[in-house]
Amino acid sequence: MASSGQPVKLSRPLDFLVVADHSTTWGSSPTCSRKAEVLADPTGRQWYDMIQSGKGAETAIEIIIAFSQGRFQRR
Repeated sequence: MASSGQPVKLSRPLDFLVVADHSTTWGSSPTCSRKAEVLADPTGRQWYDMIQSGKGAETAIEIIIAFSQGRFQRR
């Protein structure tokens, strides 16, 4: 099913495999469970506020960009 709701079918099978680390969320899940630590960090507070205001997708993009640029700090 496509995102538009239309049924879709591939004309041939995919020929690749992906192994991703999304299940571990780059180690951020344990940190996010410690809300006080997240809120004490200015960037953590900004991301928390964005999520609370309904901007979860934008927050995810910012986190991915920060991680890819080596600016994602885990404590």
